Amino acid sequence: MRKIEATILTVIFLGSMLGFALLHGLASGGRGVPRDSDGDGYSEIDEMLAGTDPNDPCDPDPECDACLFLSYARLDYPIENVTIGEPLIITGTATHRADGFPVYISVSGPREFPTQTALLINGTFNTTFDTTGAEVGAYLVRVDDLYGSTDEATVFLIERKAKTWYVDDDGGSGIDFTNIQDAIDAANEGDTIYVYNGTYYERISIPKSLTLIGENRSANIIGMGSGKCVYITASNVTIEGFTIRNGEYGVYIDDSWDTIDSEAHDNVIINNTVTQNHYTGIHIDESENNFIINNTVNENRLGVELYFKADNNTVDGNNISFNDWGGIRLYTSSYNIVSNNVINSNGGEGIELEEWFGEGSDYNIISDNVISNNRYKGVVFEVSSHNEIYNNSISMNHYGNLVFEDGSNYNNIKQKHIYRRRNSI
Repeated sequence: MRKIEATILTVIFLGSMLGFALLHGLASGGRGVPRDSDGDGYSEIDEMLAGTDPNDPCDPDPECDACLFLSYARLDYPIENVTIGEPLIITGTATHRADGFPVYISVSGPREFPTQTALLINGTFNTTFDTTGAEVGAYLVRVDDLYGSTDEATVFLIERKAKTWYVDDDGGSGIDFTNIQDAIDAANEGDTIYVYNGTYYERISIPKSLTLIGENRSANIIGMGSGKCVYITASNVTIEGFTIRNGEYGVYIDDSWDTIDSEAHDNVIINNTVTQNHYTGIHIDESENNFIINNTVNENRLGVELYFKADNNTVDGNNISFNDWGGIRLYTSSYNIVSNNVINSNGGEGIELEEWFGEGSDYNIISDNVISNNRYKGVVFEVSSHNEIYNNSISMNHYGNLVFEDGSNYNNIKQKHIYRRRNSI
């Protein structure tokens, strides 16, 4: 019995050895050398025993020489046109690469973008380029894995078309928002916001170039009882057709040194009523090249103020009356034009050119205004020189029509019917 069991075990062992030898022979091509048909450095028998694919050079090692040679990176295309200011999203695939393997994406054309690195996840990659400030045109997108595999595609950056947004406090069909600030937040540079008649209990802040148009300024009211009703920290903003009231300031254009990232100039405030604000109706702070045109500015503490180096502005065609402290104040501001305004019945001066530590308001033009019945002086110059004053009608101001205080020199006056009173005209 024991002899029979020993014989059976011997047969099983010899059979196993024969099977292994046959398998090894097949894997070696019958030459006794292990065969590596996929060239990845692992024999077929070893891969079979390990459970990996003997015909895939990247299994088990995606970094082997054979795998690197066979790999490729490809962009997903076509890439749709992108409007400037919108994100340019680049996606694609790379074969035979492990997760975390880097590929490099460049975008070149009218403007060069910094090359970005994307890491593979499940054989795919994606990255995003910011197109803000780019130029219109065709751009070449290129992906490179730095192992000789590249791909290219073309994308066109196109100019964005301005959009008109509609605001109505009552809502309704075709209305985008029920308050103005939400529309401002949603809008892009260059858009228009059209506001239907209503009372908008809000303070609005405008940090981008927009046009705001009210349906009817007498029936379109902005104000909350405090703060700056309309606060502008951007350039090329137009405000037209509103009643702006009951704030600390009605309209405040701020380009002052302590305003972070402010770039506020070349704005237009036109055809508005700015009234009953607790301090200034329209206040321009260190900002240049703004236009204040055809507004009614009344019953504020102060009508219009060009404050501290607010130069090269134009105040034209406004009715500035019944303001408690005065009509127009230029505070250390030069090269401005104040023309064709009606400035009367204000509680202080009609126009005041004021100095700050000896630095006056110089080289301004004051012309073709009607300045009358103001409680103090018609036009007063404080240490302000080289201004031109002509073709104005200045009369009935209680403490003098034209008053030049000490240090005001070389002002050019071309007025008719000059009435002269001590140090004044």
